[in-house]
Amino acid sequence: MDIEHLRALLSGERQEPMVIGALHTTAHSRAIGANTHAVLLSRETIVKQETRHPDIGFDDYRLIPYAIRFGLVLHEATRPRHLMFVFDDPWGRRDRVMVRSTTNGNEIFVTSCHRTKQRQTKALLARGRSLRRHA
Repeated sequence: MDIEHLRALLSGERQEPMVIGALHTTAHSRAIGANTHAVLLSRETIVKQETRHPDIGFDDYRLIPYAIRFGLVLHEATRPRHLMFVFDDPWGRRDRVMVRSTTNGNEIFVTSCHRTKQRQTKALLARGRSLRRHA
């Protein structure tokens, strides 16, 4: 991940999406109909995040690759192009990162990143299929 690109994307100095992480198994890509592993973060998502989750900042975005690599992975049948990653960060907070593949499967984008609670994770586990426990 290019930290300077992330800073510029967050500040609005850059508009083009950046690679922020990668799905590490082909099974995860296939589950959402993607033919790529790279996960992109767009300026559009950051703008949406600023409105819906203003508490998410630079350090949270820096943890997205770890959430994708080591977090619990869930897939819901009702959202076939989405994967959800639940990750306990180094400060004891639980984060949830959502990614979605494009219709043609050529790209995967982060769609949301926010804090969650343990009880919410239990509800997510009841709704979705676990593709990986916490690594």
